[in-house]
Amino acid sequence: MAKVILDEGLSRLSVNLLKAEGVDAVHVHDIGLLSAPDSAVMKIALDENRIVFTLDHDLHSMLALSGLRFPSVVFFRFQHLKARETYEKFLSILQNYESDLLAGSALTVSPGRVRLRRLPLKRYESLS
Repeated sequence: MAKVILDEGLSRLSVNLLKAEGVDAVHVHDIGLLSAPDSAVMKIALDENRIVFTLDHDLHSMLALSGLRFPSVVFFRFQHLKARETYEKFLSILQNYESDLLAGSALTVSPGRVRLRRLPLKRYESLS
């Protein structure tokens, strides 16, 4: 199964729920990256082959500017979800899009909609 890193703003409790499902999950807080620049989170994700789950739309822009095929980034357009709801969305995304994410993709997840774009992104595609 995929390895993931949860960015700040996402529940740390979701990490434990994902781990119980066999997902290799870490939270930026637990690896000393709380309030770190986005580039540091992306570097760890790239170095450790992790998929980034985030509430920060800037990461898609970073991907477009970099021209890289990895790491995959899943941008959630949800606010104020509880740990269980967040975990359920994460698990659903991994179950339905894991092969796309392992191949290099940018996903935008909104209520009732998922938009998938293969990496590398072109600069005009960076708008979430």
